Amino acid sequence: TIRLVVLDPAGAPVPRAELQYHYELHGQSGTGDTQADENGRFKQFLDVRASYSFLASDPKKRYRPAVAHDVPPGTHDLVLQLGEKSTFRLRVEDDKDRPVERFVARVEQTRDHFSANHRSPEDGVLRAGEIELVTPAETFEVTVEAEGFEVARLGPFEPVTVPGELVARLLVLPGVRGRVTSSD
Repeated sequence: TIRLVVLDPAGAPVPRAELQYHYELHGQSGTGDTQADENGRFKQFLDVRASYSFLASDPKKRYRPAVAHDVPPGTHDLVLQLGEKSTFRLRVEDDKDRPVERFVARVEQTRDHFSANHRSPEDGVLRAGEIELVTPAETFEVTVEAEGFEVARLGPFEPVTVPGELVARLLVLPGVRGRVTSSD
């Protein structure tokens, strides 16, 4: 087993903290997600006796996630302390600088490939084609996909040096356009 606790930046337990985990062993790998209990505690019964990596995040998105790598079986005192939240804005545009309103942005940490998908918001708080993202705890890349456009990849970025705004310029995919009519 592996036991851990998730704490906020002030050292208080984070109830129902979200957890992702990952392991690799001799060509075998596994991933999963779960959550801590009301006291921020979690116990992982190991499917495979291997070292695990964990990503903990706040279910209310108030703090920066925390990561632990290569946690060996039998660890019973792992503390994942979340950090102060920092964000960056992602602006998605076509090759004529017009906003792309519907897109999916995937933020992926490069070491263990922990990732999160984010859809373009429809709440009107940000301009069309923009989204505010929480800066991950480790080196990361951003992939942006939108129907009718080529996929854009940005990064890698270090959390401490990521700019306040990133711009993804998507190129329109060639395709057939027009109307189909009948001679009848």
